[in-house]
Amino acid sequence: MFDAHFTDDGQGLQLRGRRDTEIGFADIYVVPVSDGGTENRDAEDGLRALTSTLDGNPLAVVNAGEGRVVIGARHGGAVHPVLLHEQDPRPHRLVDDPRIDVVSLGRVSPAGLMPVVYRTPHSYGRIGLVDTRRGGLSDIDEAPGDLGKTETLYEPRIWTMRDGHRVHGWLLHAGCGANPRRLLVDVHVGPHQAWSGTAEEAYAYHRTLVGQGWTILLVNARGSDGYGEEFMRDVRGAWGGPDAEDVLEVVDQLIDEGVVDHERIAVGGYSYGGFLACELVSRSQRFAAAVAGAAPCDLVAALSSNPEGRWVARAEFGVSVEDDPAFYERLSPLTRVEDVRTPTLLYVGDEDLVAPRAPMVEWVSRLQARGVPSRLDTLPGADHDLIFTGRPSQRNAVNTAIVDWLNQHVAGDKVDESH
Repeated sequence: MFDAHFTDDGQGLQLRGRRDTEIGFADIYVVPVSDGGTENRDAEDGLRALTSTLDGNPLAVVNAGEGRVVIGARHGGAVHPVLLHEQDPRPHRLVDDPRIDVVSLGRVSPAGLMPVVYRTPHSYGRIGLVDTRRGGLSDIDEAPGDLGKTETLYEPRIWTMRDGHRVHGWLLHAGCGANPRRLLVDVHVGPHQAWSGTAEEAYAYHRTLVGQGWTILLVNARGSDGYGEEFMRDVRGAWGGPDAEDVLEVVDQLIDEGVVDHERIAVGGYSYGGFLACELVSRSQRFAAAVAGAAPCDLVAALSSNPEGRWVARAEFGVSVEDDPAFYERLSPLTRVEDVRTPTLLYVGDEDLVAPRAPMVEWVSRLQARGVPSRLDTLPGADHDLIFTGRPSQRNAVNTAIVDWLNQHVAGDKVDESH
């Protein structure tokens, strides 16, 4: 189980979790406790799920009274509130605007109103009220952090891959300027997270780069949440496989469209995104620069040092590091670092237990030994949540370093001096 809460009347528990340790969607259960929890059980395995008809992964749960719960579930990348009822198996989506990503659900009032914090393409955080009885979202006020009508456009796209499956994502750009443009392929954390198509404070460098003429590609490749459980499971046991193929194929399509310059493409990411950035530059020479934050480029070291490493290994790969270290070495980008020709900036907090620093030191040293520009920035006192909850000065330093590194190694737009 991921978490448990009493219902408002104190007569039951709301449980969120799975019946196994496999990768996939969680379920929501409501179990009475007054009689030992027997009323809401079935004969097969003792629990009845409220989410049996929901094609989504519940990320948060709020009791709405009268046998109702509101969950936050991704739909196409963004998180939206969904109403579930013990007596009605049909999920009711309360907000269905793809430009809104709900990041926090509050308690439901007696009138059925639920406060939420949400993001849009133009705001890092707004405060609104969701009507849990009729649906819909209304603003309370202009929240701090509103970016106004900036010039960064979030263009939703769907790409069809060669085998027929579809991949969703966004192109961020200024909406003007000549093609082809410089491109940053940014990979989300995860692998079972997703880009939302809204402004995220952790990635403030997106807007800076767009203002300098860059296009940013955000792809929810296979493994991402919000596109069905099978899609989410597609990278189980194959990190850096199907998801990397999706990213490379989308880049190929953008090159064929003439949107981006094939000689001016960079790749970046944080945590799992850093892992995939390292994997991509180890197998392809198309990238002119790379940035990898808190990158677990050596899975043996990462899973051995991570307090949750044993569970991750079992859930994601089905085998422990101790039982098959060679399997994890084959998946690790560090094993192929001699093939890397891309200038690479790495950064990590010195208190990060998820992505150990030593393999990143080795990555940099082995690139530098072959004359490939590379650097590791270590931020004191920062853990794995650096870009999300780190000190503002550290997050600002990271954003500045990313922008400077990319502009240093990827040429800017040519200026026509004939006029």
